[in-house]
Amino acid sequence: MTTISETIDDPDLLEKLGLDGSTALTAYTFTKGDKSITIYSDLSADEVDFNFV
Repeated sequence: MTTISETIDDPDLLEKLGLDGSTALTAYTFTKGDKSITIYSDLSADEVDFNFV
């Protein structure tokens, strides 16, 4: 898992997430083989428990 704190300047993405741009987000990127998924969260890593099979 790669964790990156980033600022998102994409107004369409912020609108889809229901955010106004003032919330700090963390992007969690999970990769398996040649596939990856990125999950954006306003929670810190110690508040999140990811379980994947």
